Amino acid sequence: MLIELDQNHFWFVILNNALAHTTPAVEAYAEQQRDRLELVYRPTYSSHLNLIERLWRLMRSQATRNHFFESLNDVAEAAVNWLDTLPFTQFCSLMGIDEQPLAFVNKHFS
Repeated sequence: MLIELDQNHFWFVILNNALAHTTPAVEAYAEQQRDRLELVYRPTYSSHLNLIERLWRLMRSQATRNHFFESLNDVAEAAVNWLDTLPFTQFCSLMGIDEQPLAFVNKHFS
């Protein structure tokens, strides 16, 4: 168990609202361990907490929205082609990461 790793710490565990996380057994366990454990449930749809959603939103708006694709392969090809045109700096910005430590990646794909 997580709380057994270090019994001197208070643990916050962030969960989604999957059925397995919201059972009476989970709630009962959390209640029993309330002095060492707090379960924090994310909102049902929390795209602002998942930065990849920013990349998907931009890709959909620029590459796949309002397009008919004959096959899944065609969708995948459109997505890969779009990623090839996305500037590395913009990718890092969308993902909320510092591009400086990744400069070697940028050189590889430039």
